[in-house]
Amino acid sequence: MQLAYRCQRYFLHGLLLVCFVCTTTFTLGQDALHFLGDNDYVDLGTGIPNVTTFTIEAWIKPSAGYGTVTSSSEPVEIISRWGLGGAGNAAYRLGINSSGKLVGSVYDGTNGSTVTSTSTIPTNNAWLHVAFTRSADNTMRLYINGVLDGTQTGSVTPQASNYPVYLGKPVDGTNIYSGSIDEVRIWNRALLACEITNQRNCELPSGQTGLLAYYKFNQSTGTSLPDASGNNNPGTLYNFALSGETSNWVTGGGVTTGNSCAAPVTISASPSLTIANGNSLTLTASGANSYVWSTSASASSITANPTITTVYSVTGTTNNGCSLASTTVTVRNIINCNTYFNRTTANGLGSNSVNDVKTAGNTVYAATDGGLSISTDGGRTFQNRTTANGLGSNVIYRLAVVTGPGSTTIYAATSGGLGISTDGGQTFINRVLSHSASVGAQQVIDVNVVGSRVYALLKGKGKRGFSTEDQIPLLISTDGGTTFSNPTYTGSGVTSGRLAVAGDRVYVLMGSSLGMSSNAGQNFSTYNLRNDANVTVTGADVFAERDRVLVVGSGLLGTFLGTNQTWLFVSTDGGGSFTKANFTDLPRMVYAVNQSVYMGTSSGLRLSSDGGQSFPTLHNISNGLGSNQIRAILPLADAFFVATSGGLSVAGFGIQTQLSDPNAQFVRNELTLAPTQSATLTGGGTNTSYLWNTNATTASIVVSTSGTYSATAQGSCPGTATVVVSKLQPVVGGVTATLSLTNCPITLRVNVIGKRFEASGPGGYLYTQAIQDPVTITLTGGTRTISRSLADLGYFDFTNIRQPGTYTIKVFDGAGQTTGIQTFQIGGVGCP
Repeated sequence: MQLAYRCQRYFLHGLLLVCFVCTTTFTLGQDALHFLGDNDYVDLGTGIPNVTTFTIEAWIKPSAGYGTVTSSSEPVEIISRWGLGGAGNAAYRLGINSSGKLVGSVYDGTNGSTVTSTSTIPTNNAWLHVAFTRSADNTMRLYINGVLDGTQTGSVTPQASNYPVYLGKPVDGTNIYSGSIDEVRIWNRALLACEITNQRNCELPSGQTGLLAYYKFNQSTGTSLPDASGNNNPGTLYNFALSGETSNWVTGGGVTTGNSCAAPVTISASPSLTIANGNSLTLTASGANSYVWSTSASASSITANPTITTVYSVTGTTNNGCSLASTTVTVRNIINCNTYFNRTTANGLGSNSVNDVKTAGNTVYAATDGGLSISTDGGRTFQNRTTANGLGSNVIYRLAVVTGPGSTTIYAATSGGLGISTDGGQTFINRVLSHSASVGAQQVIDVNVVGSRVYALLKGKGKRGFSTEDQIPLLISTDGGTTFSNPTYTGSGVTSGRLAVAGDRVYVLMGSSLGMSSNAGQNFSTYNLRNDANVTVTGADVFAERDRVLVVGSGLLGTFLGTNQTWLFVSTDGGGSFTKANFTDLPRMVYAVNQSVYMGTSSGLRLSSDGGQSFPTLHNISNGLGSNQIRAILPLADAFFVATSGGLSVAGFGIQTQLSDPNAQFVRNELTLAPTQSATLTGGGTNTSYLWNTNATTASIVVSTSGTYSATAQGSCPGTATVVVSKLQPVVGGVTATLSLTNCPITLRVNVIGKRFEASGPGGYLYTQAIQDPVTITLTGGTRTISRSLADLGYFDFTNIRQPGTYTIKVFDGAGQTTGIQTFQIGGVGCP
């Protein structure tokens, strides 16, 4: 009910105010919207997320005939992301067909699927509740007044659409609904039948799980329809008369204004754990009278022993309704650390020939000769992406995976171009790159990404024999791969090469030449591997991380005749100087983590624990590898992936970390802690007993000081894993360091951890950046670009400092609080 006042003022002779006369009237609240069916509609915009599982529900009171019909084969549409004239963007709709049946439809861009109600929608001037759900198993359901009235199961998944969501008609304006609408709700999950029944007669309280948009229609004027979900997707009214009892806000609706539903039942399923394959755990729910789990169990607690990562859900019922809760159990497929389990086409790989492997969280990406194979269960099973998904070729040489808040971008170097995916590898846009020195316009043999810079190495032209061979172009993009510059470096000697990038340092290996750049690929110097008079070496692979550079190659020990050797070149100063050692076997790849160096050779995978001085351990097909031809490896904290010519092989043992600060980062075997932070280190694998170098024998230890922590495990996966823990400075209050510009210029290294930093120096404010992406820091006289997320990297460098003065770094946490201040005083008179 709405209370209204109307007041009039009276003046004596137009000058003197005499009195106010006020009257009071009572009107019912305006809580629904009437559609006349002559092209009046509501545009809810494009901000409502595209979903494949959903619930669309509303209260409706249709007029006779249901609306204006242009196409008799199509329904009158109540809620839709649909358009007959542009069905390529259609996704879903809820409407009434020419027979008066409620229909729900989805469209995948090629095919559609529709569920139709058994009952006929009445036009007896009465309100009724309608709902359309689609669950993850492709089942569509229709509910009328809370009762299931239609079911259809198919294989059509609604496509992502850039159409807005409309109320009262489709996007192209055909088949316009006539009648009233109230209480429109759009969810990103299929509601349970009991949820639909118990919540249809009342307004929803806040805190609803999965509610994308919610419109109560509780107003009497205006052309804006507020979104009560909190997601800011308001609707706009178009072509409404906004006068009278039709095409206007009207009194009365399906739900009484102010009648709120009971708060949802709180059900906790705990704990949400990560376990090794073969282990079990107990999940417990609370807050309801009875329970039904997704396993069909009806107790409050269940024992779960999944073999793959699994989501367990539980429905709890009370006298007031029902609620749904879920928890995810992540399974790590860890086998004996000296034994590999090989994944092949039988597990979904596009080809057994695997060229590269990368991960993002629990998702594994394998580059194969038959497409990009993606696993969401840690490398157990794969789904393959091919040219049908936009790749330029099914032959994929190398991968770069970039993760950000809520997104994963994939760069795939293929024989048909550079494929770029911004949706985690589901679809690709292919970039066709070309240069006169490359073979064709499509051969991308390697790719590396740092921030918005994308480095693409093209396959070069070559000639056999002693003829002069053409050069291999390196192309660089500074806008994430949209456009590429002309080559900044073209090495010579062979038709293929390898690429490594560490911050601003870029290394391109081609034949016996290692091109090295310290300014993000703008200028290069060359190191010749053939620098020994009696050794002829051709490079096979290059690895770079911070100041360390590793190069492997093969050559003859002797001027023309001799024994084939594997040569390992090691630099700890960014390529300024190298030490050399030779081993047996022909090399194919090299990778390193701390003092562990992995070298793929013609005999299998060789492992070093002393930085590459010796390789006493050899893993080959006798350990379960798919092939002795090793093309790439990816050692993680709790798993080990090896890309071979015969499949993707998996093994591993490691130390997992559970950080007390979720914003802190764990990178490989290095853990960086804020000054007041501690962390929990947990032994991984399928082991039951551990011995730490702290003498602890528990599975987990809590650390808060710098040091090297290692655990030796016994059981089915014996081995030792190590984490290097660093406590970072600065601390609040700052530390002053005095440096001098006697040697020009100088480099200043600063350790940071947090979510954002500010840098200031002579001349005022210089830079501020969220610590999520690579950053460029500019000081007088020079620029430095950071290769990885600062939160990952742990430090950044101010280089080419030429001006004396005070340089200050402030670091902030996610709440905007200062976590550290570091001040540096640079003395001297400055550089020329």
